[in-house]
Amino acid sequence: MSVSLILVPLAVAAVSAAHGMRSGRDHQNQVVCQVQTRMRDASLLAAALRGTDAEVTEGDGEIVARWRGAQARFTRTEDGIWAAHFTGDVDEARAVDIVRAIDAGYGLQVQRAVLQRLRERAPAAGLRLESESVAADSSVRLTFAVEEVVNPRIIVTVSSDGQISAETEGLLGEACLDYIAVLEDLLDARTVDSAFTADYTRVRTDVRAVETHHDVDRA
Repeated sequence: MSVSLILVPLAVAAVSAAHGMRSGRDHQNQVVCQVQTRMRDASLLAAALRGTDAEVTEGDGEIVARWRGAQARFTRTEDGIWAAHFTGDVDEARAVDIVRAIDAGYGLQVQRAVLQRLRERAPAAGLRLESESVAADSSVRLTFAVEEVVNPRIIVTVSSDGQISAETEGLLGEACLDYIAVLEDLLDARTVDSAFTADYTRVRTDVRAVETHHDVDRA
């Protein structure tokens, strides 16, 4: 293998599902909780909320979800991430539980969107889908052949929480680096971690061996 990548979809912030908890009471002495999320995409958030049986209203710059006895108003922070403001029969523990349930649904929505985008865009990037499988943890693994190149493969795994890992196989040396930008574009994601693997090391070793051999011949 040449390079392995960890990518995060642009619809997801690289933070935990629920963080930045704050709570207090409003003028009616009701508990008010605010929870930061990792969610960025409005349409995927709305779909995830409906998956929790919430009544959802989308307005100007906000999304309101209502459950029995509780309400959450989602607004964007300065960095574009949705924050949840809870009121009603809800304390900190319930607010975090609700956000985690929404986040699980959001992850599935992201996974679905990423897979659809990948299947649609891959042919134009010279990638042919060879196989697709679903693991016990609901992650989906897709193997693509690189067209017009013998043997190389690109393997993409999209987990149920929306996280993505990818690796190239059979792309020797620095040729694998060209596919980082290709994958980021295909997946609408950014790379947060990468590492060279055996094929990259092997080709550099082979080149040094050839150069040494040529030096001997010239001598």
